[in-house]
Amino acid sequence: MAIINPVVYGAGGLKAELVISFENGAVVTATNGDTVLRATVNNKTAKIKLTKPGDWTITAVYGDRVSIPQTVTVPEEYPITLHIQPILTKPNINRTLSKARAYLAAATVGNRALFGGGYNGSYVSTVDSFDQVLTSTVIAELSHGRTNLSAVTMQTHALFGGGDYVDNSTRIRTVVDAYNQALTRTMPVQLTVGSGNPGAAAVGMYGLFACDVSGIDVYNESLTHTIAAGLSVSRSNIGTATLGRFAILAGGSTPTTCNVDVYDESLIHTTAIGLNRESVSVAGVTIGHTALFAGWNKVIDVYDEELVHTTPIELSNGVMYPRTVSVNGYALIASGSFDKLVNAFDETLTRTIPEPLKQERTFFAAANVDKYALFGGGSSNSNYYSTVDIYMVE
Repeated sequence: MAIINPVVYGAGGLKAELVISFENGAVVTATNGDTVLRATVNNKTAKIKLTKPGDWTITAVYGDRVSIPQTVTVPEEYPITLHIQPILTKPNINRTLSKARAYLAAATVGNRALFGGGYNGSYVSTVDSFDQVLTSTVIAELSHGRTNLSAVTMQTHALFGGGDYVDNSTRIRTVVDAYNQALTRTMPVQLTVGSGNPGAAAVGMYGLFACDVSGIDVYNESLTHTIAAGLSVSRSNIGTATLGRFAILAGGSTPTTCNVDVYDESLIHTTAIGLNRESVSVAGVTIGHTALFAGWNKVIDVYDEELVHTTPIELSNGVMYPRTVSVNGYALIASGSFDKLVNAFDETLTRTIPEPLKQERTFFAAANVDKYALFGGGSSNSNYYSTVDIYMVE
């Protein structure tokens, strides 16, 4: 006797249908305490609509043959999970940065997306803030206008660190500015090793700035500064992503490398399988249970929460200096190759191509706030832009 588990077939109290396969003419009995239900097998099948939860004992009698009793348990409730795929759109919402610029950085703190620093012929210290309804304000400036800085989102702060600026003819790359959820700016201890475009990542209670084998700079939620083990190879332009208990720092340049460094929530340093190829600039993004890294080709390197490496998907086009952001179940990878293309991946790594960026440009920055992903700033042919492209997922 083959029993197909009961399934819900309607609403309004318990309605479960038991489907039994047996010989034609057999009588099937389902017993639960004092309740006894019977059905006759027709076309090799009998169906019994069970009337209450609990353990039902099922037997079938055919002539002098009696089946071995089997038990089916009907739960009090049938949990049903409905997964509705969110919709990715590019709404007609016009927003701009207060100053046109490129080579800026962006991070999220609380319910604000911050775009800070950059270059437009001179060093920019301006920080633009966008709230969850995309109202924009200009908040306290960075302590120094600078370009090629990096930013990281922590639970309590957004940190803007490193970059390039000149003070009294001295090139300085070690400044860190911190913004709390009230958008108050403070200056924690500077970086021990300065860099343009250092790798910036978060893991557990820590924010990291990494560029050197001698050690990486670590800040906790109180902005206390410590040093952790250094990278396997010194470099900048590193792609970063936080995945589960790991911060993953992949690729980078000077020298150009495939190396992947990993820090766990205790700041223990290990390495993972390297990227599929070297890239001058890598961008990372987390979606679901995977981290994606895009560089100067179409192939995307994928790492799962156990750091297993695969390359199961590709971009629609090769990219240079990509920028990435995730929002509400989508990872967006915007090309910095002057072609305006954006690739979007859901948690199953299915790719779609949403509406492109408004302008061909590179060296812009990306952050999310609420249901929005924002790509702001950038440059092209010595022109600097204040453009903000907005994507919405709901």
